[in-house]
Amino acid sequence: MNNNISIYIADGHNAVREGLKLLLDTFSNIEVIGEANNGADAKSEILSLMPNIAFIDIGLPSKNGLKVTREILKQEAKLKIIILSMHFSDEYVLEAIQAGASGYIIKQSVAEILVQAIQTVMSGNFYISPDISSKVLKDAQQKFHKWI
Repeated sequence: MNNNISIYIADGHNAVREGLKLLLDTFSNIEVIGEANNGADAKSEILSLMPNIAFIDIGLPSKNGLKVTREILKQEAKLKIIILSMHFSDEYVLEAIQAGASGYIIKQSVAEILVQAIQTVMSGNFYISPDISSKVLKDAQQKFHKWI
C-alpha cells in the first residue's frame, strides 16, 4: 500500500514555492507533484493531477486563491486545500472556510506547522495556523457577544 502524500503548490512567488518544495522534500512520505505561479494554471493542473493536498496562496495572480478553491471544490469536493496567506485577518480565514478549504496557514509558519497541517487535513479535520487561531476565536467571540 502506498502511504505517500501528494502535494501541489500554487503560489505567485517563486521563492515561496521553492522553499516549500525543499522543506517537503525532506519527508520521505511526501511528494510535490506539481506547482503553479497563477490561479488559472493551478486550477487546471490540480484537477488534472488530483493531489492529496493543494497548498494555494490567496493572492495568486490571474485568479485569487479563494476563487480557485471554490471552483476546484465545485468539481472535486474530495480534494483537500490548505490556503497559504500572509494575512492574519479573521475575515480571510472565514472566507477560506466558506470556500471549502481544509486549512489556513500563515506563510511565516515553521516546518512543524506545515507537517501538522498536512496530518490534520489528511485525517479529515480542519487546520488553522496557531499563529492566528486564538485571534480568530477571540474576534468571533467578540462578534458573538455583540449579537446578544
